[in-house]
Amino acid sequence: MTLKQLISKFKSKLWLSEILARKDSDVSIAISKRELRSLAENLKKALSDQRMKQASNWFSLGLFLDNKAVLQAVRKTGMLRASKYGFSTHILRPLISSVLL
Repeated sequence: MTLKQLISKFKSKLWLSEILARKDSDVSIAISKRELRSLAENLKKALSDQRMKQASNWFSLGLFLDNKAVLQAVRKTGMLRASKYGFSTHILRPLISSVLL
């Protein structure tokens, strides 16, 4: 199953609940480097456009599929650095709260 096929199976606009409902055996997807780049680019775009629900979708999906690679990409690009958003917490707080808490 590809990343695109997995995303097409989600029924709601917020993927987190569907991701959490899945078991490891439900998903047999090894995310490719190209798909990882695409996921990271979508996350970065959603953050820069302040579309927090979409950012939450991409971040939670990435953490579910390959948390180490996604966190490495986030660190490398500095996507979650407050300085990227003028130290405004209203941009990052909803993302962090919805995905990590």
